[in-house]
Amino acid sequence: MKKFVLTVCCVLLCLLAGCGRETESVEPAPEPVLETSPIPARMREEPLPGKAAALVKLADGDELLDWCAGDLNGDGAEDVALMVERSEGQSEEHWSSKPRELMILMGNGESYTRGQLSRKVVRWGGEGGMNPEPYDGMTIDETGLTVRECGKDWSTDLIFTWQEKGLSLTGYIHRYWEWIVSETSEECRGLEDRFDLLTGAFTRVGQWGETDVPLLQTTLDLPEPWLLEEAPDTWTLEEILLLDAIPPLPQREHIPYRAEDHDVTAVLNRTPQEVLDRIHETQYPDLERVDLPWTEETRANYAAFVGYPVPECYYADGEKRLYYFWLESRRSDGDVLFLNHGIWYADGDETELININDEEELP
Repeated sequence: MKKFVLTVCCVLLCLLAGCGRETESVEPAPEPVLETSPIPARMREEPLPGKAAALVKLADGDELLDWCAGDLNGDGAEDVALMVERSEGQSEEHWSSKPRELMILMGNGESYTRGQLSRKVVRWGGEGGMNPEPYDGMTIDETGLTVRECGKDWSTDLIFTWQEKGLSLTGYIHRYWEWIVSETSEECRGLEDRFDLLTGAFTRVGQWGETDVPLLQTTLDLPEPWLLEEAPDTWTLEEILLLDAIPPLPQREHIPYRAEDHDVTAVLNRTPQEVLDRIHETQYPDLERVDLPWTEETRANYAAFVGYPVPECYYADGEKRLYYFWLESRRSDGDVLFLNHGIWYADGDETELININDEEELP
């Protein structure tokens, strides 16, 4: 009996001694790096590599349009951006039935994890207007991710950079162009609007042939950058930036556009400022004058670009605005040039275009 008790005590002492030691940690086995067959892309020769392809789920009818790689967050590892077209889907912001996703895969040097995704900020298949395919490629470089879209006579760049909370829409560029025709040549004339959502800086550049000319440089009250997944659809974005943020700048309308009709400064009977001031005085005297943010250089450049002396100001009160919209050139059957001043009045959703023939008496 004594021998049995002594044996039990020795066992208990050994167990208690073992409890006092630290248990040696065992490193878990590393998870295998997933890899699958590369996925071909419609608009890129190289297929998406297997490690990234393992995270892309494509149903029947879905298609990888394009992909690009680069370091988005500055950690030295390669990240991937993908443009995926789904076979079907619906959205209040899009009329097309071919949804497109801008998808981000974040890399760590060994593998990838799914990152941010948006089905709103890019145009869907068929939403390019007269150019049915709106997608025009994307790149990752030192400035971030740039997604390009285009139509028959326009193009846009959506610029995403890495911010504190993730990849964010911080820049937007919109271009529009038309052709000026003469008896001997054709020349391209365009506008480029550049928005920096980080600083509020806005620049409008005139593109005439091979020359870029600054037309306006100012700071606007722009919205804060949006995270990729929170960025608005392209039509809302255009309304926020192109329609609401920019001050009302004058335009030029030629029907048809002829090179010899461009500069009409010398043949105008009255300046656009005179016409605008008269409409303000006689019809909307309660509106306050707001000076356009010209410099001497940019106002001269703008006048040369549109072919007439541009006004110094517009008039406003809350949502009400009165401004010089455009100078319209028309040729009659007898090849006589007619010039019409267009004054635009807006009060919320109510608008009116007031046309004044340059040869007629002001009201």
